[in-house]
Amino acid sequence: MMLGGISLAMTQPRGAGVPPSDSTPDAFAFTDVIDCMLSTVYASAAITVAGIDTAADITVTGGEYSINGGAYTSAAGTVVNGDTVAARGTSSGSASTAVNVAVTIGGVSDTFSITTSIAEAAALFARITSEPVQARRTKIRTFIASLLTGATSATNIWAKLDVLQVYAAADAQASLLNWKGDVANATATSTFAANQGYTGDGASTFVATGYNPGTFSSPQFAQNSAMFGIYSLTTGQVNTSDAGWFDGTDGTTIQCRNPSNICANRINNVTQRSTAGGVVTDGSGLFTMDRFGSTSSNVAGYRNGVELTMSSGSTSTAVNNGELLVGTITTAAFSTRQFAGMVAGGHLVAAEHLDLYNAFAAYLSGL
Repeated sequence: MMLGGISLAMTQPRGAGVPPSDSTPDAFAFTDVIDCMLSTVYASAAITVAGIDTAADITVTGGEYSINGGAYTSAAGTVVNGDTVAARGTSSGSASTAVNVAVTIGGVSDTFSITTSIAEAAALFARITSEPVQARRTKIRTFIASLLTGATSATNIWAKLDVLQVYAAADAQASLLNWKGDVANATATSTFAANQGYTGDGASTFVATGYNPGTFSSPQFAQNSAMFGIYSLTTGQVNTSDAGWFDGTDGTTIQCRNPSNICANRINNVTQRSTAGGVVTDGSGLFTMDRFGSTSSNVAGYRNGVELTMSSGSTSTAVNNGELLVGTITTAAFSTRQFAGMVAGGHLVAAEHLDLYNAFAAYLSGL
């Protein structure tokens, strides 16, 4: 600049024209986890810090954080643009309870929430050696919760069961557990397939359920109030009974679909009941039978929650002292079906049989 012929140098205040540094990041969000096991450590997927051009402070409450895959810490620190941050915390020791891990970066916060499952599901998770992934845990919780409330029946079906074994599990260890509690767990010689269950070879293999209603402690399954069912994944015909126990005189047995397209069963009685020939053209689904009194007419059979029209059976007999089997009834003749599960307990009304099927089918869907 010239002033009176004299050149003057112009100066700007220090920092003029330089934007201020920004340590406030873009909003971020951790993905919460649900249906968690009790007292178990869970870590979030990492978020990426963005929107800052200088170091920003990071703090945490209720847990720990990790930067760029490093060690977890609860101490205050700093992050820079592009760093990744994961949160970690320990789930509650109580069912249906959330633990919140709050991470704050440059004044911006989000919470990583860890919520435990319902008590019945959490107890089952604790017995599974390899923790199921969240999607599986949610399927299990949904299955159990639907039995606790009964969408159609509005009753607690769960309380009426002695045993629920879901063979369509992630691994063999989980597949053999009784979901109701740590009694009547199964063993198997049949071939296991993840997410499907057990397939018999027709020669010697079967699932021993570990459940003997004649010796089970305080059973729901009784002489004149009983239910037994299997979930078959095989559509075709099999020329032998598929599950149950028969002592040569009476017992509890199911044949889903024989070569004449007949479903036959008995529950605490001598004479088998059966559908008419040609009626059952699909051997897959949930086949259950139910006794709700002592007479030959106090029995019912269901496929997928729909009652089948069947012949009369016979009056009830005492509950056999015999373990219910899946894939055979006497260890003399064997089925080739694939079984996704087994269930037994006390009498269920028609709406409860439908709820049971819907819960099973929803669990199996998408596996």
